[in-house]
Amino acid sequence: MASTLISVSLLILRFAGCWIQAVSRSDGEPASGPDYNVAQDPLQMEKDLREKQLFQESLNEVWLKDNSKRCPSCGTHIQKIMGCNKMTCFSCQTHFCWICLKVLNRTDPYSHFRESNPCNGQLNADIQ
Repeated sequence: MASTLISVSLLILRFAGCWIQAVSRSDGEPASGPDYNVAQDPLQMEKDLREKQLFQESLNEVWLKDNSKRCPSCGTHIQKIMGCNKMTCFSCQTHFCWICLKVLNRTDPYSHFRESNPCNGQLNADIQ
């Protein structure tokens, strides 16, 4: 007795907020039976997807916390890769000190690093 190879395709789509499962066989017969019950409950699939998204968001938050600081003016996350400690926020254009996060004088932002404070002389200090 010759065996026939039958391929099965499973397609799970999300359309207009609903999960749609399409299972088809190459020989045109209906795909039914225990071997074809591979799709999860649509509500469970949505719950699993949301859990994965929340997990990814939490990883992003951890990375941001460990690798960036927030602009003291608008709160945008900023990462310092190199350069001096006088920063300019790309979002709101505020000048601020990377060390203490103080908003700096717009006309002479470098004066902060000459004044009597813990950041004095620290303009080019390598501080991450």
